[in-house]
Amino acid sequence: MLYLTDNMNIRHKKQSSAGMTLVEIAIATFIIALGFTGIFGT
Repeated sequence: MLYLTDNMNIRHKKQSSAGMTLVEIAIATFIIALGFTGIFGT
């Protein structure tokens, strides 16, 4: 989880535009949702 976040931060620093793209937001939301599902076991 932290590894993926670090890679995203590094990518953003290399980008000239600020903020996440819609695709990155969707992927991040999906990963977070999977994380919560794993924690609560729903």
